[in-house]
Amino acid sequence: MKNFITVIKRISIGLIYILGWQMLSMWVGNKILIAGPYEVFEALVRIVNAEEFWGIIKNSLINIMTGFTLALLFSTVMAFAAFHAEYLRMLLSPAIHICKSVPVASFIILILIWTGSEGIASVISFIIAVPVIYSGTLRGFMDTDKKLIDMARIFRMKSYYKIYYIYFWQIRKRFGSDAALALGMCFKAGVAAEVIGVAKNTLGEQIYLSKIYLNTDELFAWTIVIMVLAFAMEKAVKLVLGGMEIIHERKKSCNKSQ
Repeated sequence: MKNFITVIKRISIGLIYILGWQMLSMWVGNKILIAGPYEVFEALVRIVNAEEFWGIIKNSLINIMTGFTLALLFSTVMAFAAFHAEYLRMLLSPAIHICKSVPVASFIILILIWTGSEGIASVISFIIAVPVIYSGTLRGFMDTDKKLIDMARIFRMKSYYKIYYIYFWQIRKRFGSDAALALGMCFKAGVAAEVIGVAKNTLGEQIYLSKIYLNTDELFAWTIVIMVLAFAMEKAVKLVLGGMEIIHERKKSCNKSQ
């Protein structure tokens, strides 16, 4: 019953926002400035039924997820190395600070000058994700219980088991939240890079064309598509990490029963 009431509340909140959106659209009275929910829904149906829709989704998704995956692997390895080497930690600190503080637009323009728009979303996604994942993962390693590390050293635990059973399960919660946050940022920055670079057959190009032809309804529709994709990918990352935790807990319970 409680879950049913929660669902009803969420639906009512959504309806309130849609109603407010419709009222604002009617008050402005100009579809170019702000399209109403019905116009956006029509545009959404139109673009989803277009022949090139799934190709556009695939291109942007591959680019963004490639950058995110490489950042995930690179940041984790570098954080682990920096945890064991103070000099490397000091060496990486200015680079991480630069990636955090320099505007994304500056990186985008610089990459466009160097390489053009080909694969720009992958590079920008990598640059945006690295400092978020690296910083969070490094903090997780630094907070690892030193007694567990000493125990592993005394019992001469193999490196694989030490990484999996001590480090990974100490940082998993922070790692999962940071990965989900970085992925959301990757979608925002990656699509922005595609818009500025007008990358062919991508979500960013469609947003740019919507702006050129003043198709506000399509602009809103493509924005909804991007939001759904980002939400789905974040959920997928959390499900994978959650699944790994469930498997780990089952292994522990089996070992205890034996």
